[in-house]
Amino acid sequence: MLRRVFSTGWIASCWSAILLSTMIFFGLITQTFAATDITFKWDANTETDLDHYVLYWGTSAGGPYPQKSSDIPKGVTTYQVTGLPDNTKHCFVLRAVNKQGNESANGEEICAIKNDMPDNDGRDAEWEITAGKLEGVKFVFDSAGDTPSLGPTIAIPAIPNVNGVGLPLNLQPSGVPFNPPVKIFIPCPGYSDVSGLNVYYYEDVTMDWLLANDADDPGVVQPGAQGWMVPNSRIDHNQGDPYTLEIQVEHFSGTQAGTPSSASVSSGGGGGGGGCFISTARDG
Repeated sequence: MLRRVFSTGWIASCWSAILLSTMIFFGLITQTFAATDITFKWDANTETDLDHYVLYWGTSAGGPYPQKSSDIPKGVTTYQVTGLPDNTKHCFVLRAVNKQGNESANGEEICAIKNDMPDNDGRDAEWEITAGKLEGVKFVFDSAGDTPSLGPTIAIPAIPNVNGVGLPLNLQPSGVPFNPPVKIFIPCPGYSDVSGLNVYYYEDVTMDWLLANDADDPGVVQPGAQGWMVPNSRIDHNQGDPYTLEIQVEHFSGTQAGTPSSASVSSGGGGGGGGCFISTARDG
């Protein structure tokens, strides 16, 4: 899709899902974070009149977008922007161009920023999405290690008996350990109190959803998620837009927020409740 989040589907609908299918991920040019690379991936537009795509960006939400990519051939569905300065918000929109040279309307805008933000726990960098369908997603990590990124959301399996909140997040690199653990801020749009929400973990070996953290016992990591989520790392942020649920994880590959409609999700040894969940699939 090429339109939404970076939506992919357009020419007016041309990009129906760039963020939906986006793979938005951040990599670094240097470990000092002198600059940031952002790679976008979207679903192909199927309009027969499509000629190519163009990605536009600037530093202000809503435009203007003074910078643009070269023409991206219609058979290509990924583009990397390089050399962006650190500590600066950048906003991106995708347009499709037909054979007559007419551009579609903007796809849904995505804004993101990567900061040099040292904390007291050995982490010295963060990046977050500040506008778009994944607004509120934030990682805080160690710049000397792997850089967390987002892969295609469609790669995340649906959790049974759960009403999803927002879009699923496919956290990458899958299965790679982070030291120190990465702080993840999971957006829970529409919630005015996240303290009653649970955290869930997706085990891709057994393909089961497991309860990782029960809201009634927020400092405890349930048996099925030990080694993934850090005990006593949960912080409920009942402020901001949207409100977020913060945890620390040792490794990951996917996340999502949602409201379980029943307590049927396995705990791997614990109970089940309702709320926000994170799914992460581990390779190996």
